[in-house]
Amino acid sequence: MLVAAKLLGELAERIGQPAVLGELVAGVLLGGSVLGIVPSGGSAAEVVHVFAQLGVVLLLFEIGLETDLREMFRVGTASLSEAACMALQVAGCHRRSRRWPCSHSIIRPPSRH
Repeated sequence: MLVAAKLLGELAERIGQPAVLGELVAGVLLGGSVLGIVPSGGSAAEVVHVFAQLGVVLLLFEIGLETDLREMFRVGTASLSEAACMALQVAGCHRRSRRWPCSHSIIRPPSRH
């Protein structure tokens, strides 16, 4: 997993993307969604889960270290309004999708008995 993440991270940087994008793609490829190389059950999956959680904590810590507060305050109002609009759009789409009568819908309303 580490070798694949490092290789795809390096490839992502060579094409002008952040390394973390390549590392995430490596995780998707190796996970149960595509190749299924990473175990998804048993004690091995629990170990992978613990390391994945640790990786998330380290990633968020690294992002926090690189955050420029002056830049955040400079674009704060625009970012806040953008985030609010996106949240409203997602909520609206979710609400509309719950009313669609299709059996193959990804978001299903809770069953009422």
